[in-house]
Parts: sequence; C-alpha cells; structure tokens
Amino acid sequence: MRKLFLCLLSTYGVALAGCGQSFCDGGDCGHDHGAVTQQVQAPQYMHPTEGPHHGDLVELGDEEFHAEIVHDDATGTVTAYVLDSSATLAVPITATEIFVNLSHDGHAEQFRLAANPQPSDPPGNSSMFTSTDAELAEDLDNEDAKAQLVVKIGGKPYRGAIQHGHDHDEGHLHDDDEGHHHAHDEGQLHDEDEEHHHAHGDALIWQRSEIQHSSYAISLGHHSTLLHAGEPVEPAVSITRNGAPVSDAQVHNSLWSGDGTTLLAAEVRTTYEPRTAEEPAHYAQGNLNIPRNAKNVVIRFRVVLPGDAGEVSYDLPVLTEHESSVASDNLREYN
Repeated sequence: MRKLFLCLLSTYGVALAGCGQSFCDGGDCGHDHGAVTQQVQAPQYMHPTEGPHHGDLVELGDEEFHAEIVHDDATGTVTAYVLDSSATLAVPITATEIFVNLSHDGHAEQFRLAANPQPSDPPGNSSMFTSTDAELAEDLDNEDAKAQLVVKIGGKPYRGAIQHGHDHDEGHLHDDDEGHHHAHDEGQLHDEDEEHHHAHGDALIWQRSEIQHSSYAISLGHHSTLLHAGEPVEPAVSITRNGAPVSDAQVHNSLWSGDGTTLLAAEVRTTYEPRTAEEPAHYAQGNLNIPRNAKNVVIRFRVVLPGDAGEVSYDLPVLTEHESSVASDNLREYN
C-alpha cells in the first residue's frame, strides 16, 4: 500500500510530496508514487530590516550573519548583538571583544566592545558585546562619521558598515523610507558610505615585500589601488617565518606627514586575518583617515615580533589622489 507523507506545510505553498525521510526543496524527490504532486514554491527571501531589539542592523559577510547595534544616549552605552542570517536568533561566539573603527572630522579612532554574555549564552561564549565609552555613543550620532564593525566568528574576520539609524526608537539600518540603500542593489556587500569601502578596487597592494628581520620576512602595504585624501587607508602587514604565516605578532600603524614629523592619525592596533581564497594571511583592520588635501603621507608600522625577535618600525611613504605607489625608494627602519 502506497503511503504519502506530508513533507512541508508552508505559508507560501502547500504540498503533498515524496518521502518522509527527506526535504524536497520544491520537488517531488525524484520518485513516482502514482499520485499527482503539487510543486512547492520556494519562499521568497525577505531581507531583514530590524533586529530583535529594534536596533540598526549590520550585514556581516554575504548576510551569513548580522550584528544589531543599539546605543543609549542617556547612559552612553553601545551594545552589539551577534545574530544569524535571518537577524532573529542570537549567535554566541568565543571572542572576548569586538571593535568599532570610526572616522570623522579627519580623525580615526577604534573602540572596544567587551563580551557581556546573555543568560542563554553557553559558558565561554557571548552573543552580546558592550561599550560604556560615551564618546562612541556620541560619535555614532555624528552624520559625518563613518563606522565599521569588526568581529571574528569561527576564526573568520567579518566587517560591516554601521549606518545611521537616526531615530533610535524606530530607526533601523535598511529602512528605505529613511533614505538608506542596500549594497545588494549593486551586487556588492558594502555601500559607498562605509568606512571600509574600497571604492577604487579591493586589491591588497604590497609596496615592500620580504623585508628580512632576524628570521622573519615582513611585507608592507595597504588595501585599495588608489588612496584619496579625506578617505581612510587600511594598512596591511604580512609576517612569515620559514614560509609559514606568523599569527602571534603585534602590529600597530599610525599616519604621519610626508616628512615623517607630524602625527596625522594616532596609532591603531591591527587584527590578524587568516589566509582566505582571495588573500594571504596578514594583519589589517587598523584604518587610518588621510586628511583632506594631503598629497603624500607616511604610514608608520610598529611590529612587535614573537619571542626575543624584538620590535621594529618602518615608515612607508605613499602618494594620495594618484595610482598608488611608493613616494620614495627610501624605506626607513627603526630598531
């Protein structure tokens, strides 16, 4: 006797189809049961517009995850919730901190949000991160500020733009009535208002390669093929030893005037990014804002190597508003 099992009851379509052991994904499982089967229409993907706490949503990856940003001007706190692809379920992660890179009025800053586990989070994990720095809450309200959330999930770094929700009670990141637009309209993750955008190409450019120091090989560069005054630059450093990536160094970068004497952007610590299909392992995410009208600047790298290898600093002159190239053949090294 043939039996039919109910595979799927959907608000988008109802079907009696195939075998109870598998999900049919809109088909009939490839079997002929001698019965007429109505094909299930796959639900249309609904782009999330608001988080569970009515905060601003940040897309992470190709919407693999989301983060929800809620800031309370009265208390000066900023809270970030890590959410799943639907922006509805909490995703506890092992990170003890996440970061907000923010630039405005020619200054770049980095803020730390510490893990603040929710009661439902497993031990050693957190889906909630909090900052009590009132400056961050204030800066996020600055219309000219460009902010980016940096978080590691499962060992993979994610970065996403934090948009202005304007109305904290009702505002959310993707409300088209508020004038926000989606990068998906142009087939890309980040829109042009994001701090981490690479408007002139997302290439990783190495300006100096394989600088030898002790037993380490150090390469220096940055993201983007063009660097423009008034926009952030994201420096990059690769460190290898015997051909293997070094992940336990400490890399800091700051921005100086072309002659190396005037500090333009305070030192920021970078984050190690493991190798991906697109990029080699390197240190990055320490964005520095290039002042307006700057024609050439110097990226100063301070590298603290593991063990007894010590600390070394390099000055890398670069040009702005032109196809990126080293401004001078002289790479200054300080031991």
